[in-house]
Amino acid sequence: MAASTAALTQLLLISAGVVLFLLLIAAFWFGGRRRRRAVAPPWPAEQNPAVQSREDSWQTPQEHARNERRHRYREQ
Repeated sequence: MAASTAALTQLLLISAGVVLFLLLIAAFWFGGRRRRRAVAPPWPAEQNPAVQSREDSWQTPQEHARNERRHRYREQ
């Protein structure tokens, strides 16, 4: 009788460990799905209209200085 009780206890602990392991795997899987479905935070260009208008442009300091009267760089 003592042997069957020990075997039953071992079987119960092993099955509880397997169930716990499967629950952890499921939690990570559902969390990954939830994160993929979440709305991405807005980019800085989407928040600031001034940045949005220059989002795809790039100027050298000399090109920028030609457009700005208060900044003057020597032409090279």
